[in-house]
Amino acid sequence: TWVGNQIPQLGLSPLGRASLDLIAVYAEYGEYEKAKAMLSQWNARFEEWAVPQRAEFARKFVEVLLRLGNYHDAERCLKRLFSERNRMKQDVRDIFYLNRLGTIYKRSGQYKELSYLFRNEVAIPGRNGNPKLSSSEVALVNELGKFQQELGMYASALRSFEGARDGQQSQVGAEHPAVAVAIANLGQLAQQQGDYAEAERLFKQASLYVEKRLGSDHPEAATHLLNLGKLYSQWGKTELDKYERARVLYEQALRLRERRLLPGHLSIWEIQIELTRLLLQMGKFSDAESLIRQAVHDQQVSHGPDQANLGI
Repeated sequence: TWVGNQIPQLGLSPLGRASLDLIAVYAEYGEYEKAKAMLSQWNARFEEWAVPQRAEFARKFVEVLLRLGNYHDAERCLKRLFSERNRMKQDVRDIFYLNRLGTIYKRSGQYKELSYLFRNEVAIPGRNGNPKLSSSEVALVNELGKFQQELGMYASALRSFEGARDGQQSQVGAEHPAVAVAIANLGQLAQQQGDYAEAERLFKQASLYVEKRLGSDHPEAATHLLNLGKLYSQWGKTELDKYERARVLYEQALRLRERRLLPGHLSIWEIQIELTRLLLQMGKFSDAESLIRQAVHDQQVSHGPDQANLGI
């Protein structure tokens, strides 16, 4: 467990972020006591931080709380952030926080609050009769689509993602890497609805756009390999051969990031976490344990073994 004075006081260090990812893995695989023990250390320090640090921390903190089913503390955290900010405008961060607040209301059955939240708090670009989006609005509409997707408003989410894709294409061209973000979002929407074949097509299209402009060895290419890997990991629950395809993609993405990034980088850690989950699904427990121990070792070497104990 964490030693009290080892938790960052004024922000979230790279090792701190990694520790929250580890809590999420504990929670996902039923190690609830370990997850809660580590999380209680963070929760105790949350109120001490200045507003910008709380905002920086909130994303991962809320994700972990939701995974643990701790909706009360997650809602408290989000509402506290809203009260400390100006009234919500067209801001990507606000849509992200609204997305997570909507998740809480949906999962806890608070449909009245959910409906009110969407009708009254979300400013949607394009409603003023001008469908053309600025660069900043493209990012907002992408995040709005995620919010709608979380609410189960799949048709609305589809329109948002398609609008973001078309808006981005009108600015930078049809096959620009920036367009790949909205295409990948469309792929995730298709995946959530169980249309794995369409999701596969979209993820491959997004990957192709990145590889054409940036090269197949660019770190950004690893993001789209990771998306495909997550798809095959889920698909593998009904078609077991997809697990091995997911493993190949995760390992390819990991090599790409390790080639360009320093050991212990959080983008490397992200893939190590996903690959660990996959190995557990495949029943390869020894491989999973070896991988996560190596990942934690890299974090400790990179950020200092005396900064924190990741709980392993």
